[in-house]
Amino acid sequence: MELMTTLQEMYQAGITKRTTEEEARFQRIQDTRVRRGVEWTRLRLNLRPATTEEYTIWLRGFVYAGGTPTTFEPMAMPTNFYVVNNDINLPAWDEEPVNLIVPKGIEVQHQRLGLNCLFFMEDFIHKGFTVPMYRDTIMP
Repeated sequence: MELMTTLQEMYQAGITKRTTEEEARFQRIQDTRVRRGVEWTRLRLNLRPATTEEYTIWLRGFVYAGGTPTTFEPMAMPTNFYVVNNDINLPAWDEEPVNLIVPKGIEVQHQRLGLNCLFFMEDFIHKGFTVPMYRDTIMP
């Protein structure tokens, strides 16, 4: 009987500890999601969706300046391309990367880009992970 009680107590203590650790981990994840949601909301105030034509103009300038796209995608340009309207500070996250077209005169500050990409209309340079070409950004 005593051994059974000890095992039950050990089990209950282990479950309690595990539950507490899992709750703390879950709370950290939720806090991070909320913080990133707030950051994204603030960021979106300074962005507008980019058109295929805007990215194609940048891509054309990039190629004419001697650059080469890094990937060739058989799909249409995705919806995670935006044009920056005002100077911004880009938060560092990789879960939902964004592609930002940066017009002349706009500044984008960042700590690290991760999977985010910046396409600068001034000098047609880029910073970031990749320079994709999509089936609807094929240049004439």
